[in-house]
Amino acid sequence: MIQKLLEVKLFSRQQLVILALDILVAIPLDLVLRLVVGSIHWLLSGLIAGAVVLYRYRKVHASTPPPNRLIRQIGLALVGLAIGFSIESSSLVDVLSYIPIFIATSFLLLASCTAIGYLYAQMSGVNLLTALLATIPGNLVLVATIAADYGRNVALVSLVQLIRYTSVILLIPFVARVSTQMSGLSSPVNTFALTPASVGLLLLVALLTGLGVYIAERLNVMAAPYFGALVVGVVFNPLVQGLALTSTDFQLPVVFNVLGQILLGISIGEYWGKKPGLGRRTVGYALASVVLTLIAGFAIAFLIMQVTGWDWLTCVLVAAPGGAAELVLVALTLNHHVELVTAGQVIRLIAINCAIPIWFTLVRRLDRSVG
Repeated sequence: MIQKLLEVKLFSRQQLVILALDILVAIPLDLVLRLVVGSIHWLLSGLIAGAVVLYRYRKVHASTPPPNRLIRQIGLALVGLAIGFSIESSSLVDVLSYIPIFIATSFLLLASCTAIGYLYAQMSGVNLLTALLATIPGNLVLVATIAADYGRNVALVSLVQLIRYTSVILLIPFVARVSTQMSGLSSPVNTFALTPASVGLLLLVALLTGLGVYIAERLNVMAAPYFGALVVGVVFNPLVQGLALTSTDFQLPVVFNVLGQILLGISIGEYWGKKPGLGRRTVGYALASVVLTLIAGFAIAFLIMQVTGWDWLTCVLVAAPGGAAELVLVALTLNHHVELVTAGQVIRLIAINCAIPIWFTLVRRLDRSVG
């Protein structure tokens, strides 16, 4: 990521214009959305702005750049930092005793989505490998890349993944709003004083984040910008206090979280803005597979609640088949078991990342035998 940030041309002129328009639309839109959804409103405003701006830009101009992956990487890193700084490292150690539950949740979700993918292939007549890639709870860009490498229908895989991803982002805030009305949770307050010492620490955060993301990418960690920045956020205060650089906890400016949410939303919205027209039958089967995936996620959440006794919102945030960063953002916004949800989502990222090579080998053999 450091290398990418040091490149002479991070964005083309078109991408800079689109990004500026996205942010200009997202800011006033957020004033309305925060009254409706109650959490991660910046993320949703970015999503809508990204889709609308890119769609309108296509109408005016003959060509538009593809969705900018660097925007999503920066957004993931900023959100990862915000989440990491909100977590007490000692509290995170306490929840690691639930690792077996988190791993079981990951493989239950993977198995459920594989079964749904097989059913989706049977109903729609789509190639089996394409259907399974479309329904696996993995990174959108990763599974689309695998589909392209093996000559499968990339547009269809991206469509189903995008519908699932967006559905979770839209649905979870309403689940959270109902739950928090019952429990009366409040959002955390973040303060930041602009002093020479704090600016120096902020520069150190940026340096360590670049290093953390680079290491995560070299290790082929899924969602490396998010994971690398998250680790830096968790260990930063214990590290600088251990080195006697400061005796108080450093607070990350809230603007990092806001900007990260907007960029994450824009990155998802741009995929919607680039989507070509698709037939009703194709969209219908895609929606059906996503609905089944969401039902599976809620069913797994119910099982977790029976085993652990955690509240419903926590179980949903741990088990929902959506983006790890976005789901933890809900917990962070509501100050609701952030350590627990973060541990569950990070372990799920690692578990699925480790399982995908084995899963993909088995799926390829099944695809050849069916074909």
